[in-house]
Amino acid sequence: KLPILATVNKGIDGGVELNQTVINQYGLLGKVNLVGPISSIVELLTSPANRVAARITSTRDMGIIKFQHSKGLILDHVPVQSKVKIGDTIVTSGLGGIYAAGFLIGTVRSVERVKDNPFCEIIIETAANFNSIEELFMLKKDLQ
Repeated sequence: KLPILATVNKGIDGGVELNQTVINQYGLLGKVNLVGPISSIVELLTSPANRVAARITSTRDMGIIKFQHSKGLILDHVPVQSKVKIGDTIVTSGLGGIYAAGFLIGTVRSVERVKDNPFCEIIIETAANFNSIEELFMLKKDLQ
C-alpha cells in the first residue's frame, strides 16, 4: 500500500506555504496540504483526493492525473483519438494554478481504448518511488 501523506520537518518558520509544489530528483511528489509552525503535511500524488492537470509530451494532449486504489496512477479525460502510446512522458500542464508546467510525473505504462468510451484508460508509471522518499524539495511560488 502506498503512502498518501508525508510529514516534513519544515513549516511556516522555514518559509513553507500552503499548496507549494513538492518534488524530488525523480519527479513530482505532490503539494503542501497543511502547514504548522515547524512541520508540514504533503499530500502525495498517491492520495485519491489529489488531482493534477497533466500533458502528454509527445501528443500535447491534456488530462487529469488521479490515483485509484485498484489501478494506481491514471491519466483521465484523454480523448480516445489521442495518439498516446506506452512509454510516452507525462508532465504537469500548468493549468489549475497549483503546479507550474513541465514537472515530470511519469511515463505511460498502458493504454486501453474501451468500446463506447470517449476517453482512453491510461495507467501511469510514476517517476518517483513513493515508498522510499528520502529527500524532497518544496518550491517557492515565485521560483516555479
